[in-house]
Amino acid sequence: MISVLLTQNPVVRDAIASALSLEKKESETISVYKKWKWVLIFSNQLSLSELSQFAWENYAPDFAYLPYFGHSIDVVHEIGDIILPNTFLTMDARLIESEVDEKNRDAFLEDAKFLESYTLQKDYFVEDYGLSVGGIVVADTSSTLLTEAPEKLMTAYEADVYIGETLTDAYELAKNSPIPTTILCGIIEGKDSQHRKAEPMMHVIGNMITTIRLLEDDEME
Repeated sequence: MISVLLTQNPVVRDAIASALSLEKKESETISVYKKWKWVLIFSNQLSLSELSQFAWENYAPDFAYLPYFGHSIDVVHEIGDIILPNTFLTMDARLIESEVDEKNRDAFLEDAKFLESYTLQKDYFVEDYGLSVGGIVVADTSSTLLTEAPEKLMTAYEADVYIGETLTDAYELAKNSPIPTTILCGIIEGKDSQHRKAEPMMHVIGNMITTIRLLEDDEME
C-alpha cells in the first residue's frame, strides 16, 4: 500500500522528509522522497495537478495527502491539532480595510466551497492532540490580520484554521481525484498545548502521520 504526499511548500517538504527519514531522489523538475510505503513529491514550479499526474503514473498510490501548516486564533484548537477541512473559504481582501460585525459578516462568506468526503463531521481527541474531521479553513489569510487583528478574522469566518496559501488547486484535486485524497491542515501557531514535546512543525507532522494511519486503517476495514 503506497501513500503519497504532495506539496509545493519547501518548509512542509523538509519537515515531512526529516520526520519520516525519507531518501531523496532527484528528477528534472520534481523532487521525490521515498521510504517504504511513503512517497513525498515536491515541486515549487509545477501545479498540484501536474504533481498528482506524476504520482499516479509513477507510483500508483492507494492514498494521497495534501499537507499544510496553519494558524488557529480560537481557544479550542491548539498547536499540533489536525483539521481535515470540508468547508473552504478564501479571505476577502476587503476585510483588511473594513469593519465587520454579525450584521455584515455574510458579505465575507461568499463563494464557499464544500467537500462531501466525510459522512460524519466530528471532533476527536487522539493520542494527545485534537483531530477535527470536517471543519472550516480560510485560505490566503493576511499575516497582518493574524498578528494585529485576529478578532476581525474570527468575527468574519469563525474558522478552525487559517493558512496563507491558496487552496483552490488542492480543493479541486481532493474533489476530483481517482483515489482517496485528503487535505491535512496542521496548526503550528496558536494556543500552545501541554502535550507538545517537539517544536511546532515536527509536532504537527507527527500528528499528521498518526492521522494518516487512522484514516487508512478505517478505509481498509
